[in-house]
Amino acid sequence: MVFLLLVTLASLAAAVAAGISFQARYGLILFAPLFSIAGAAAVQLLTDNRTRLPFGLTAAAITVVNIWFVLSGAVFQGRQLEEAPRFFASYRNLERVYQSLRRTVPDDRIIEVNADKYFPSAQEVTEHFLDPYNIPYYVDAREKERWRRRTPATKEPVHFEVSAQENTAGNGPGVALAWKNIRVTRADQGDR
Repeated sequence: MVFLLLVTLASLAAAVAAGISFQARYGLILFAPLFSIAGAAAVQLLTDNRTRLPFGLTAAAITVVNIWFVLSGAVFQGRQLEEAPRFFASYRNLERVYQSLRRTVPDDRIIEVNADKYFPSAQEVTEHFLDPYNIPYYVDAREKERWRRRTPATKEPVHFEVSAQENTAGNGPGVALAWKNIRVTRADQGDR
């Protein structure tokens, strides 16, 4: 344990003396000795009769609190993504777009999506909000997965275009999905 402490402290001291900022790669290098030191300390605390119960209860409480924070954070983040007024490229949102497109296309056709006509507003550009540009990549990956073991009957794909839409209430001809300020329109049926 003394060796691990020396290795950890020596590497940290050398980085501080050299003026190198602590970055993620240093954290990865230090994980092994830090976890080893923590494991050795836990073994010592659990083998001592006086510290076994307090340490065990504290470790159990910290574990439960960590699990609770992770789960509540995931639920909160999921709720934020679902209730957001704009489209965020979460798995659920991307899958909803894909399934909406898949429902409008015959089973023997391939889907291709183009986001070149998606022009974000000035506010979205300022906030670096470019999530709808991820839709073509997700649809392409899902289509490759779908057609991996079989060949589509029709080689000609069905093309869709993603565009920005302030009011998602109106569904025109060829609109496969109008949702969260985006509109996905079938290229051969939509308004141009």
